[in-house]
Order: sequence, then structure tokens, then C-alpha cells
Amino acid sequence: AMDAWGAKLMARYGKDRSRAASDVTTTHLGYSTDNGAYYYYCTEPDKNYEETMLDVYDYAQSAGIPYRHVLLDSWWYYQANDTLAVTNWTARPDVFPNGMRTIKEKTGWQIVAHNRYWSGETVYAKQNGGDFEFVIEDAQEGWDDDGSGDQGSWAFPVDPEFWDYLIGSAQEDWGLGVYEQDWLHNEFERLDAPLESATAARAWLVEMG
Repeated sequence: AMDAWGAKLMARYGKDRSRAASDVTTTHLGYSTDNGAYYYYCTEPDKNYEETMLDVYDYAQSAGIPYRHVLLDSWWYYQANDTLAVTNWTARPDVFPNGMRTIKEKTGWQIVAHNRYWSGETVYAKQNGGDFEFVIEDAQEGWDDDGSGDQGSWAFPVDPEFWDYLIGSAQEDWGLGVYEQDWLHNEFERLDAPLESATAARAWLVEMG
């Protein structure tokens, strides 16, 4: 049923499966640090993430595990202290002292990079001295499900040029292969902007690519 529904959608929008068939992240084995993984917000003792990921690569080589890509979850970029939303989608130096490109260059793995919902403190917003249009709203009371998280702010990008910059810079600077936008429901449930407009949410997804 899902394949049939997918086929109808692809036919409607003139798409096919050729890109998926040529994407190593869907055709080959990869290593994940997503929620539930051993190295999810956890490194080897007395080592940073850069060292840990390179050790994973060395072990995979010695064990004959043919990883072709690696998913780097939300532990590598800057987040607000209150909402844990993204402020700056670049690698922290305590995580990757030599930069994200080191992982790609030393392993040859395709990098799949995680991202989450945007903070009202994001450095990319014009309101904070950045270059791009964002809607910024105060965090709604009870956003963290236990009623305690009523501080901080959220942001919603409304500038198509933002995505060209964000993803283009990541590709050029450290070899981004796949952008993973997680926590999509937060953008809908916790901000008024996409709920009050008939087009904002679709534009956000289309502009993201």
C-alpha cells in the first residue's frame, strides 16, 4: 500500500527513484549515532567525538565492516540552554577540534548531518545580527511536556536564501552529503507562524529542498 501511494505521488510530481538508487545512504551500510546508538551523546572515555568516530572507522576497517556513510546526530552543534533549539549549525570545537571535514577526509564516509528546530537566539536571524528572515516567537508554556519549560524562544525560517546558504556552506566547508531535518513536528506544534498561514509550512519544506 505504501509503495502504491508513493508511486502515485511520484507520478503526480514527475519524480522517479533514480536519485535514491544512486544515493549511498540508501544503498549501502552506514554507522549511526542517532538516539539509541552507543555513541549517542556519549564518547569513548577521555576522548572527544572526533577521536571516537575515527576509532569507529579504524575498528570497522579491521573488522571488515563496509560502512559508507555516518549519521552525526544533534550532539555536534550549538544549542540554546533553555529550549535546546539550534542557535548555530556549525561544529563545536570541543566536539571536532580539527573540524567536521576531518571525518570525511580520514574516513571517506558520506556525512549525514542532523538538525533540529531553530532557537529564537539563532545567529542566522536578522533580529540577532544575522542575514536572513526568521519569525521569532516566545516558547509556549509547557513546551517540554512537564509544564516547566516556559522560557526561551523558537524561530521559523521564512527566507529561501537561508537554505541555499546553510546547506551550500556545509557542503563547501566540511563536505555535507545529506541534510537530515529532524523534529519537524516542533515547527508546527510550537510556533504560531506555520499554523496561521496557509502557505508558510509548505514554503518552508519546499525551500529546504
